[in-house]
Amino acid sequence: MSGDTSDSSSYFDGREPDELIRALVEKWQGTDGEKTLGLHFIDLESNKVFIKAMPPDAPSNSTAISCGNHVYVIGGICENDANPSCKDDVNDVFQLDLKDLERGWRKTTSMLFPRSFPHVLAAKGKIYVFECMDSESFGEVYDISGDIWEPLSPPPEAIDISVLCVPVLDFSRSRILVHCYASGTLYAYYYDRKSWVCLEKNFVPGLTQRLSWTMCCILTFIIVLWRCIICLIRNIFPSNGHQNF
Repeated sequence: MSGDTSDSSSYFDGREPDELIRALVEKWQGTDGEKTLGLHFIDLESNKVFIKAMPPDAPSNSTAISCGNHVYVIGGICENDANPSCKDDVNDVFQLDLKDLERGWRKTTSMLFPRSFPHVLAAKGKIYVFECMDSESFGEVYDISGDIWEPLSPPPEAIDISVLCVPVLDFSRSRILVHCYASGTLYAYYYDRKSWVCLEKNFVPGLTQRLSWTMCCILTFIIVLWRCIICLIRNIFPSNGHQNF
C-alpha cells in the first residue's frame, strides 16, 4: 500500500467522507525513541494512504472522531503547571475540515467539562461524549451545525460513570447502548427523542452484582495505577516538546 504524505485538499474534492477509512496510527520515528501521530486516510479503491498530521497542541489521552466532513480530536490530559508530575483533564476540541486541508487544524468550541479518555460517538450531525473516568458530568453532546455543547441527560436510575463500559452505536435503531459494570444494567439512549430505556437489569448472566462490582473495582484500580506509572515515567524522562496521544 503506497503512502502520500502531502496535504493536498484536492484529493477530497467530490468525494464523500464515508468512502474513506480513517485511522489514527502511532509510529516510532528514528533512533531517538520519539513518537509521532498521523491521521491516516485509506482509500480502498486506489489502495493508497494519505496522511495528515495531528494538531500540534493535541493533548495526550484524547479521542479522535469523524463526523460529516470534519475530524475532531476531543479531550485528554495535560501537565499541571504547579506540579509537572501530575496531569489535569482538559476540555479542548480540535477540528480538521476534510474539504479544506490546507487550512489545517483549528481549535473550536470547547466541551462543557474537562474529560480524559472520553468515549465518543457520532450520529446524525452530532457528537456524543461519555466519560469513562470520574467527571463532573455524565456526558454531553455537540451539535455541529449550531457549534454548541449541551449536557447529556443521565439515565433515570443512578449509574456509576467511573465504571462505565464503552458505549456502542446502534444506528439502525437510532440509539446508543450503554452498559454499567457496577450494576450490570444495559441502557439504551434514543438520541432522536432524547430519552433513556433500561433494556436489561442483569446484562451479564452468571455474574452477581457483588462479583461485577469487584471486577469493576479491580479495573478502576488498574487504570489509576497505570496513570500514576505514566506520570512517574514522564517526570523521570521529560519529553522534549513532542506530544503523545
